[in-house]
Amino acid sequence: MTGSIAKNANFHTIEINWVASGNVIVIFDGVSQTVSATLPAVTANLYFNLQAQTTSATVARTLSIKGVWVEADK
Repeated sequence: MTGSIAKNANFHTIEINWVASGNVIVIFDGVSQTVSATLPAVTANLYFNLQAQTTSATVARTLSIKGVWVEADK
């Protein structure tokens, strides 16, 4: 992916599409980017994994997820 995303406390919409050609299209707040390098095989089993880390052990952070929708054509 190209470009950087500024950190902030706003809600964002992230869509990840893994197309049949093997590329991944990431849409972040309506801006689309194609990822084509260092991806697992399209036949690989994939699982959700989410990690969050604070910048300091003494500062609490809240991670809110409004919803997740998964669709597969396999």
